[in-house]
Amino acid sequence: MRKVLSFMAMAIVCAGVLSLSASTRADDSAKETVKKGTIKVTVEGEDGKPVQDANVTITVRQARRQGQQPQQQNAAPGDNGNAGNGNNNNGNQTGRRRNPPVAKGMTDAKGVCTLTDVPVGDYNLSARKADVGTARKRVKIKEGENEEVTLTLKKTAPRRQQNANQQ
Repeated sequence: MRKVLSFMAMAIVCAGVLSLSASTRADDSAKETVKKGTIKVTVEGEDGKPVQDANVTITVRQARRQGQQPQQQNAAPGDNGNAGNGNNNNGNQTGRRRNPPVAKGMTDAKGVCTLTDVPVGDYNLSARKADVGTARKRVKIKEGENEEVTLTLKKTAPRRQQNANQQ
């Protein structure tokens, strides 16, 4: 009787291991179906010189009017910054909805930042460095392609100063 129970226990353990192995392979193949690309961003100042340590962010493009859906909804959840997680507020107290970054990085000494494994789609690319400026551009990531973009940072008036000028 002990031998039979031992044999049955061993069979159950083997079946569990095989089942786990099969589900892991299924998960791996599901991950591979997300189409991705790469974008190389070069950031320069208004003087044309490379800007080191600029923050580079790529976010899902958002519709401008209320009621419209963003044009890019199929970014992989949790990919490089939780794109598509449904949390569009991000603690922003102004009430303006912001999409979480799909990918982000910082420029090197040559002003270059490469963002890899970005899901295919339409995005807003931005770069910013305090005391230097900001830049934005719409970009399209295509499967397996290496996109190259140059952003030129331009100084903008601080928001408090802009608001004071408008009054």
